[in-house]
Amino acid sequence: MHQVPTAAAASGLDCQVSQDVLDCGELLRVDLGTGVNQVTTPAAWEVTSPQPQASPAATADQGLTTNTGEGTAEGASPATTRPTAPAAQVSASGTPDPRASSATTAPTAPATGTGAWTRVTGSATTEVPLALDDEGGLTVDGEAVSGLSLGGERPVWAAPVEVPRRLAGMRLPVTREVWVVGDGEQLAVVDGPETLWVRDLPEGTADLTGATDSAPPEWLVDSGAVVLAEPEGIIALDPETGTTLWTVTTPVTSWAASDGTIVVVSGATASVLSFETTSPSSTALPTSGPDSEEALDLEAIRNATLEVPELCMPAASQEGGATFVDGVASSTEAGVVPATATMKEVIPGVFDSRPVAVVVMSCSGGGNTGFDVLAVYSQADGLLGELDLVTSGDVGTTPNLLIEEVHAVGETITLTVPSIQVAGDDSCQACEGSASATVTARWDGESLGIVDVVYSLPSGSLRIPATEDVQAAYDAIASGEAEEAEQYMSPELAAELDVTLGAQGSTDTVRSLQFPEGGSVVSCALAAPGLDTGTYSAPGVESGTEALDPGAVICPVTSDDPALPWLAPQQDQYGNDSYLSWLILEADESGDFRVTGFGRAFG
Repeated sequence: MHQVPTAAAASGLDCQVSQDVLDCGELLRVDLGTGVNQVTTPAAWEVTSPQPQASPAATADQGLTTNTGEGTAEGASPATTRPTAPAAQVSASGTPDPRASSATTAPTAPATGTGAWTRVTGSATTEVPLALDDEGGLTVDGEAVSGLSLGGERPVWAAPVEVPRRLAGMRLPVTREVWVVGDGEQLAVVDGPETLWVRDLPEGTADLTGATDSAPPEWLVDSGAVVLAEPEGIIALDPETGTTLWTVTTPVTSWAASDGTIVVVSGATASVLSFETTSPSSTALPTSGPDSEEALDLEAIRNATLEVPELCMPAASQEGGATFVDGVASSTEAGVVPATATMKEVIPGVFDSRPVAVVVMSCSGGGNTGFDVLAVYSQADGLLGELDLVTSGDVGTTPNLLIEEVHAVGETITLTVPSIQVAGDDSCQACEGSASATVTARWDGESLGIVDVVYSLPSGSLRIPATEDVQAAYDAIASGEAEEAEQYMSPELAAELDVTLGAQGSTDTVRSLQFPEGGSVVSCALAAPGLDTGTYSAPGVESGTEALDPGAVICPVTSDDPALPWLAPQQDQYGNDSYLSWLILEADESGDFRVTGFGRAFG
């Protein structure tokens, strides 16, 4: 599942499949093998959040216990059949009242399988023996087709498909050619003058076909299945009988199909279905699919007893977890302000091809301060994973860590953390930070982990440079090779490194003390304001006394070489490593950087 940029969702998508990439323009370019959007700029995530769709309650014996306030209610939602082995499954997420919104005509894409769509006109040809008479009746080789009337105001399209020949009801190992015909209001298969089956399509389906006088419909056809979009989902039909082979239920406002790939747009959400095939050139469509895990009732999640992330555990009132009523769980310990866990947002997602609920919880130990944490729940396993940015400290310093603008993107989740304090900001509990972070986390099958963080400041955006790249810069500077090191720092800083320190005759230089060979870069983080005005701090380092520009990055350096004791980490009062030497960098949105200075807490 992929979030579609608001601008793209409003204007419709123009998607093309090229090898393993679904290219829908500069803001949406999806790797079909991983389901990951290759566009990583923050602008790509300016989207409208989908609203959850109602479904029956989750069952208690599958990891979730529903609390109705009067007891436990049990129910089961109907299973949704899915195509076999999708690379990125569709999710039943929608937008506010999607069924009432007008459909966006999908871009055209080539049909697949044994047939190619042809516009049916008043004249038949040798290749296409179908024609329309003056009253809209369909003829084949000049003979009227019974039980079918097409040819209204919408164009009629037809595609040939091979189906088995039969003898006394038995399938033979040979095929015959029949024709799939449709105008968006009716779909049928005809065998000569005989109508094998006809299906009346739901209202709104015609607008989803994309068929015009010059462009064919967005339907996939081969001998195994006819796949089309209806306003309530994607459906696959047996071309010989018209029976339903499988369905994927999700509101559809637009869709595009090419070969074995379908992109479904539901408001601001795009979902990719990619069918398993025997070879890269195969165009076979699946004729059946396994039942999916039952969908979660997102409203029932707000009234359930759930295991909660560690940060919210004070709100757990029993061994089995925290009991939520209308999205709020409270501790029951007498005589104290109750700890609470409050569901700020519940949105649908898909992990490992199964539906999940992505929940933003505000956790408070009692009092007015709360911190947000992300929790993911599945029907069968309950709490599937969590993302605790407070305990990990992975996004920087913020007085009250909040999580906003959450989007489930297949097995990837993007979110925004506002009010991050950077060098130059005031440092206090009530002080707002001037930066924000767009965080991308991914489910690896066992846990959620951060894979990308983009910081946005008034001066621009930046990524923290990779530690191995900073290590390469450190090694180049430590080597004293000016030509190699100059790509990482300014000439002014390079000249400063060769200044001699100590008494006359000393061989110690700034370089030998600050960049001794063998030093190891630990990690890098965004510099935060220090306790005193004009100072800065960072995880694992002593406070720096000089003022830094907002967006400065700090990278502590260490060594286990006994000859470099000033690079050995010290233990702070909490037992954490504290480093006495560090690099100061400036970085850009791509993670490119240069060394602008250094800090130290030794004489």
